[in-house]
Amino acid sequence: MRAGPLSNGKVIALLNQSFVPVYAVNEDYAPKGPAPACEKDSLTLHLVARSLDGRGAWSDFPVEDWIVLSRAETQTFLGPKRISPGTAWDIDREIATKLLTHFYPATENNDVTKNKFDRQSLQATVVAIDGGVARARLEGSLKMEHWFYHKPDGRFVEATVVGFVDLDPARKQIRSLRLVTEEARYSGGRFAIGLRSVDTE
Repeated sequence: MRAGPLSNGKVIALLNQSFVPVYAVNEDYAPKGPAPACEKDSLTLHLVARSLDGRGAWSDFPVEDWIVLSRAETQTFLGPKRISPGTAWDIDREIATKLLTHFYPATENNDVTKNKFDRQSLQATVVAIDGGVARARLEGSLKMEHWFYHKPDGRFVEATVVGFVDLDPARKQIRSLRLVTEEARYSGGRFAIGLRSVDTE
């Protein structure tokens, strides 16, 4: 419905004249709530995407997704054994791919296995250490082919991303992670992504 009648402005305006529309997701009412199942000590990330100008993508609703990194995968964020302000490192390419492959606006095609990177990068730089917890600035960029429908159409996502990750080197844990698009374009339009870690316990 969202990709059909509910993507038409006239239909939406007509419904709004006589009804109070409520958008609900079936998963929100599942016994364990909307978050995906995950192993202990894994990192659960919630992603929200929305169009900024109504061009190039579905724009009437923000959309969301979930990404789960196992404990082993989160270790790639920890960087060198000894870190201090100014220490920098590249985030493992496979983990960066797992995150950034979801950075696209609302389209008919949501099969991330069809996304193909022309380029991608994600780096961390420690900016402060307080009480044994290190905060690292995250910076990156990507150019990724993403089809609007399920067939090749030559459309690409181009984006720069910024954020931070709070690390506990002694416990080898990620305390918090945030990542947003600084600039993101797709098929002639602008969009925004917000990614944040959530506590699922």
